Amino acid sequence: MTMVADQRINGDSERELSVAEKLAVITRALPGARVHGPAVRAVLFTRQASGSAAEVPGQHAAFTAACAARGWSAGGSVGQIGGGYRAWLSVIGLVQRGRYDVVVVDTWDRLSATEAGKIHVLGLLRRARVRLLIAHEEIDTGDRIGLALVDSLISAGAAVAVAR
Repeated sequence: MTMVADQRINGDSERELSVAEKLAVITRALPGARVHGPAVRAVLFTRQASGSAAEVPGQHAAFTAACAARGWSAGGSVGQIGGGYRAWLSVIGLVQRGRYDVVVVDTWDRLSATEAGKIHVLGLLRRARVRLLIAHEEIDTGDRIGLALVDSLISAGAAVAVAR
C-alpha cells in the first residue's frame, strides 16, 4: 500500500484515488495534502478599461479561488486602467525583489487589450523569469506544459510580426 497526502492508494479497505484526485494531490489542491516549505506568494494583476471598475471584484474572486485551490498565499494586487505596460513593469519588479513568487490574472484577456500586447506581456514576463498563472485557462508557467505553451505563443507572435 502507498500513502500519499493522507489518502491510501490500493489499500485493502480503501478506495483507489481517481486520476484527477491523484493529480490534485500532486498539485497540492486536494484537502489533506501537506505542503512542505514556504507557501507560494501570489500577487494579482488586474486590468480594466476606463470606467469599468465593476470587473475588479470578479478578478479578485478568481484570484482568491485560484490561490486557495493551490494552497498559495494570496497577497496584494497591482491594477492597470487603460493601455500600456507600466503596471506590468511594477508587478515584475515586485516579483524580482522577492515580495511575490507568481503573478495571477483571471483570464487571458487581462494580459493586454490586443493580441500583440498579450504576446508582448508574455515576452516581458518570460525574459524577467516571472511565473504567471492564467487562472481560468489553467496556464501556469511554473510547469513544463504551461511554459512550453507560452514559449510557443511568443514564437508564433514573433513569426507573425516578422511576416508583416
